[in-house]
Amino acid sequence: MEERPTSESKNGWRFREVCGGLVAALLYLSCGGSNPTSPSGSVPVFIGLAGAPFSVDIEGRTITAEGAFQFNMAPGDHEISGTYSNGLMVITFASGGVAAGGVRSGSIVSLQGVQPDVENCSASWGDFIRRQESFKVRFTVTTDRYSACQ
Repeated sequence: MEERPTSESKNGWRFREVCGGLVAALLYLSCGGSNPTSPSGSVPVFIGLAGAPFSVDIEGRTITAEGAFQFNMAPGDHEISGTYSNGLMVITFASGGVAAGGVRSGSIVSLQGVQPDVENCSASWGDFIRRQESFKVRFTVTTDRYSACQ
């Protein structure tokens, strides 16, 4: 059996699991089981953010509070960038409903940041040292609901 590091360890796996679970729960509650209306040609995408204090730029909007946020995004590549000073930054993605697409699972790429941990539908950065750090992530939005993060 593989032993995973505790929250006191350098990698902080346990903290990331808890924090990632919190963001996933926020995303689930914010979806409400409905399919939000989106402008023609765009896809509803929910993005969960944790690790405040931070400043995150998404589609021309600056966000400084933790939570789940909906964006209507055109299919194709997109980037999120920002700074954080808590020692850890977590971003998770979910689709906007059953009939919609969303962020393509496995398309997430960390372009900048300290100790990136990229999963199929999330990315996190940090080493638990409280100092200002920058991060940047690229992901692909798809209209295919079967390949999108849920």
